[in-house]
Amino acid sequence: MKKNILLITLILLLVGCGNKVNYKEEMLKYAKDYYETYMSGVNGQDINEVSLKALKEANKYGKEYDLKNLEKCDDDSYINIIVSKDTKKIKKYEYHLNCKS
Repeated sequence: MKKNILLITLILLLVGCGNKVNYKEEMLKYAKDYYETYMSGVNGQDINEVSLKALKEANKYGKEYDLKNLEKCDDDSYINIIVSKDTKKIKKYEYHLNCKS
């Protein structure tokens, strides 16, 4: 009995419980690029919202964001990129993701 439990535990450790997508990391990767490409030149704006819908639209016009890991997220999911108005350096990110596990 103990051997079976140990064997099952070892198998679960080796195989894992599936690949969990880190939605924050996936969204941030593309949101940062989108901000730098399309929004960083706008003056006086300290909150920059980048939505999944905007990323999908950018793909229609030549960008190649691989959004397959965000398929379980609603289009209205977004990240606010907070920057300094003066220097335009990124200060922080606010995540507003609506994704199903």
